Amino acid sequence: MTPALGFFEAGLIRLKNSLSVIMQTMTGMALLSTMWFVVGFTLVFAPDVNGIIGDLSWFFFNNVPFSDSVSWAATIPGVNFAAYQMMFAVITPLLITGAFAERMKWNAFFIFIIVWSLVIYYPLAHWIWGGGWLAKLGVFDFAGGIVIHTSAGMAALASALVLGRRKGFGPEIMVPHNLPLAAIGATLLWLGWFGFNAGSALASGALAASALLATQIGACTCALVWILLSWKRTGKPTVSAAINGAISGLAGVTPTAGFITGQWAFILGIV
Repeated sequence: MTPALGFFEAGLIRLKNSLSVIMQTMTGMALLSTMWFVVGFTLVFAPDVNGIIGDLSWFFFNNVPFSDSVSWAATIPGVNFAAYQMMFAVITPLLITGAFAERMKWNAFFIFIIVWSLVIYYPLAHWIWGGGWLAKLGVFDFAGGIVIHTSAGMAALASALVLGRRKGFGPEIMVPHNLPLAAIGATLLWLGWFGFNAGSALASGALAASALLATQIGACTCALVWILLSWKRTGKPTVSAAINGAISGLAGVTPTAGFITGQWAFILGIV
C-alpha cells in the first residue's frame, strides 16, 4: 500500500515533482518501519502508563512473543501482531504527503514524519488501541478511521494551512500529469485495503468476511457517486473522480468495517 500511495499521488501532480512524492513514500516506509521496531510498538501496545502511553518493556521488540499471543491479539502470535501493526504506523504519516506535495523539501519531510509519529500517532494509537484513556471511555475504531484517517486528515489540513498555496496555484498546475499511474496506485491501494480492514479481524472467519464485504461495497458506492457527480458537473465522467471516490469510500468505511453490514456500507458509501 505504501508504494501504491506514492504512485497514486505522483500521478496526480506535475511531472517535475512526481519522483519527490515517490521518494517521500519510499523513505517513509524504511524510516517508519525502523521506528516502529525500535520504539513505536512498545509505546503503543506495551503496558499502559497513566492512560497516556505504553512503557518501554517491548523496546526493539524485546520480549515480544514469537509463538504465544499478546493480550491485544489472542488469535495470532505476538510478533505477527506487532509486524501487522507496523503497516498502520508506516502509512499513516505518509497519507499526509498529499497535502504538502510539491511544497516541502525532503529534509523537512524527514523530520516532520519522525516528530509527528512520536507526538501524534503513537500516543493516539495507544489511547484507542493500546488501552489508553479513550479506550477506557468506550471508543471503538475497527481498523483505523480515527487513529489513522482522522489524525492524518487533521494533520493534512494543518499542513496545508501552514504551507499555503503552491507557487502559481491555479487550473494550469492542477491537471494530473499521469492518470494511468494514479489509477494503478489507487488499484493497489484498494487491493491492500482488504488486508487493512478485513485483516483487522486478526482471524479468517465471519468477521473478516463481513469487513471485506463492507469495504468493497463502501468503496464501490462512493466511487459511483463521485463518477455521477463528475458526469453532472463536467458533462463526462473522469478517471480522477473514480479513483478519488474509491479511496474516499475506503477511508470512510474503515473505522466501522467490522461493525456494520454490507447494506449500511452501501449507505455510508453514498454519504
